[in-house]
Amino acid sequence: MTYDILRDSGISDLKSYMDSLPEKQATTLAYWIHDYTRFLKQEASFDPKKLIRYKRGSVIKVHLGYKIGSEEGGLHYAVVINKTPALSDKVLTVIPLISIKPNTDLGKLHYSKINLGNELHSMLNQKLTDHITKKRELQAKVLETMRSIGDSVQKGELQLIAAGVNQQLQTLQSHIAQAQKMQKEINRMRSGSIALVGQITTVSKIRIYDPLYPADVLSNIRLSDKSMDQLDAKLIELFTKNI
Repeated sequence: MTYDILRDSGISDLKSYMDSLPEKQATTLAYWIHDYTRFLKQEASFDPKKLIRYKRGSVIKVHLGYKIGSEEGGLHYAVVINKTPALSDKVLTVIPLISIKPNTDLGKLHYSKINLGNELHSMLNQKLTDHITKKRELQAKVLETMRSIGDSVQKGELQLIAAGVNQQLQTLQSHIAQAQKMQKEINRMRSGSIALVGQITTVSKIRIYDPLYPADVLSNIRLSDKSMDQLDAKLIELFTKNI
């Protein structure tokens, strides 16, 4: 078959299948095709060295793709399990995380899952608290600097103080914007998380939505050594030969 025939046949099959789906499922698939195409376009120019360095235990938000069968798909939190991922690595191996729902029976979790409790939620809350504290400190500094303008009579001093106030205001606005992003993320998140160890997978860094840069919401959010030890033990149990 030629490319033209294969392309038209594939598009026709996909359209026919999508039209047969319930609207919600078809819309989800349409979104995934849009995102997947965007990922492919990024591939040629993608440079992982421009992103932050991800470490073992780092929590990321990543698009796992369109769900097939019992796979976990879509946009999810996940934890990086690579021992020493290099900045130049184009892929990461991760374990997807899901939220604990109100009807989840934690006493009857599947043997491949681990309850991580509210660790992730607590870390984000603490990060938000730290940003709010910094914001208040910056507000106090701005007010203090502005008060000093009244005591300055020389033009040079006024210009210097005005420049300092402007810099402080820019930094303050940045902290306010960051705090707002964190609050939105926390509002979308349920307090508890479950690690789907059985669905460990390797993904391209192109699929990562957050964090990409140091100022992003999930930057420096990492699971504790205790939680990582739990994941390690479960990986050994699930995927290595008993000795």
